[in-house]
Amino acid sequence: MTRRVGAGVKLGALDEEFARALEVPAFSSQDAMDRWMCRWCERCARETAGFCPLRDVAYMSRTPDPQVWKPDGRDRYTCAAWMPE
Repeated sequence: MTRRVGAGVKLGALDEEFARALEVPAFSSQDAMDRWMCRWCERCARETAGFCPLRDVAYMSRTPDPQVWKPDGRDRYTCAAWMPE
């Protein structure tokens, strides 16, 4: 099931987002991932609701769809699906 989210981005179920993801890890280390997640995910309404397929895809060592996780350099992304709490 697809839903509309922040900035008009549509997110699918975990398996759909996994299929769209790049087959490379999003982060160079667990520490880099933790820092990014603290900055973005912990302040997102989706995280407080307990569901974000993009976060879960990153934990599976893939890079979420670049149209949603826009690269800003190594280990840096802007999440177009981010929604304020």
